[in-house]
Amino acid sequence: METIDLGVDLGGTGVRAAWGSSGGGEGETELQGPRWPWLAFAPPPGPGGTAAFPSVKSRLGLDEAAEVEGRWSRPEALVTAALAELRERALAGTSLSLGRTVITVPARFSARQRGALVEAARAAGLGEVTLLSDTLAAVIGRTAEAVDGTQLVCVMGYSGTELGLVAVAAGRYRALGYGDVEAFGGEALDRRFLAWLVGSFREQGDPADALTRDASGWRRLRSAAQDIKEGLAAGRTRFSLPDIGRRLEADRVTVEWFERYLGGRVAATAGRAASLLRETGLAWSDVSRWLLVGGTAQIPAVHKGVLAAADAEHVTVGVLSPGTLAAGALRHARQLSTSEARFADRPAAAPRAAASADEDRFRLPLPTVPDSPPPRETAISVAERLLAQGRHDESEALARNVIRTAEALLQRIAADRLGTAPGRSVASAPEPKQPSTSAEQLLELARKRQAQGRFADAIGLAHRAWERDENDFAVFEEMIRVHCESAMDRPGIANFTEQIEWLRCAARHAYGDARILDLLAERTFIQARDLHLEGRLKEAAAALADALKLNPDHERAVRLQRRLNGRR
Repeated sequence: METIDLGVDLGGTGVRAAWGSSGGGEGETELQGPRWPWLAFAPPPGPGGTAAFPSVKSRLGLDEAAEVEGRWSRPEALVTAALAELRERALAGTSLSLGRTVITVPARFSARQRGALVEAARAAGLGEVTLLSDTLAAVIGRTAEAVDGTQLVCVMGYSGTELGLVAVAAGRYRALGYGDVEAFGGEALDRRFLAWLVGSFREQGDPADALTRDASGWRRLRSAAQDIKEGLAAGRTRFSLPDIGRRLEADRVTVEWFERYLGGRVAATAGRAASLLRETGLAWSDVSRWLLVGGTAQIPAVHKGVLAAADAEHVTVGVLSPGTLAAGALRHARQLSTSEARFADRPAAAPRAAASADEDRFRLPLPTVPDSPPPRETAISVAERLLAQGRHDESEALARNVIRTAEALLQRIAADRLGTAPGRSVASAPEPKQPSTSAEQLLELARKRQAQGRFADAIGLAHRAWERDENDFAVFEEMIRVHCESAMDRPGIANFTEQIEWLRCAARHAYGDARILDLLAERTFIQARDLHLEGRLKEAAAALADALKLNPDHERAVRLQRRLNGRR
């Protein structure tokens, strides 16, 4: 049945979309301007401070309202309204239904932000939704220019700059790695000019300083600061600022500072690109093209600086049009609709220059990382299924883990009721209730349980630590570490189901994390290898197929598959 697929570029200051159907109908649109305000207001942190204007997109998943153009709204509600409008425009004048929707997001988007975005999309009636990183969408959107090789993509958006390495081979696209450039984007530039503008007013005793008393005044000042930034970027030094009723002229010191600042940020971008290449085992000579996309990339001085840095490394630079991300998202959506997805939004090994026909037989289609985890079976139902299949060891291991987890939960329930730590005597429970355990204390307990081999308990404690302090990245990273190390400790056939579930749990928390995806492939390969050694060839082949879906370039898995194929 013919449907309309939708590609959405969820930007920092606006939203672009492109749609199309197999019958040839297509269109594009943009949501921007007064009707679709996309910047929230954050008051100054203290006297003499400067207000901030974070993107609504960056506030997703924070479970709090934001002030946008004088009204308090939940970011999720604003995004839902915008996506519903896109759906209405895409389906206007047609009787077709909506098919797949792909929305582009920064790779650094957290699991919470991604989850909030998917929920907003579903509330808008978008149906099947997939998230795709901005850098991958940029390469996919360059259909006419797509050539094999490694592309270095630099997305210079409002909220910051993100780098991505994307390998293109035989019509397939794979993300090799990602990196950020600190404080380089439209928001950071606007904030610097806003601080300079307000500071100059205060020094001169200008009445415009009164605009800092409320959100409306700060918005007018931000608009003026943006005009100055865009004017300097275009080479102008005289500015008419109707939002604050002033005319200003930038002195030479300001112009030179702007040039130095941009030069320093471009140098930092080139340096981060070089370190990203080293992290992925590549060199500048492996990069076929350096692609720029985003509003900051349109600043002539930025483009010139990148050209100079790329020229020193003999790399060609291309500046992509504003609609490239939406076009890439649409192309990906159409491929998903026809079950021909050729993209993997995950880091992997760089493609070889040429693969022999024999090698190509083992390069399977690459799955896209799902927008949200599919419904899972309960541990008990999985254990029952394993038992029915005659896989007694795995069924027993999973059932015993359920018992351990339930016992630990019962201890927590009793402890929470009495204000005691698990394992303490009820009779010794103090009155009144003791302060709750801190995240660091819970993590310390998790480390001890892990050292004792009590992995399920360790992971449960790590989860509690993160729930206690969800905004602490160090706590989050430690929770992920406990998952991964526990899952790879003494791997065997009997504990495979338990360990792979721990890795899947980590992957759901750290969406798209290359380390975890690689561990999933490695742990699945180990299971295939062990099954092969025990002569359970049919089960080994099934596990091996799963490992290669996760990482088609897993060399030991490819060799084992050749051996298994040779026996058939």
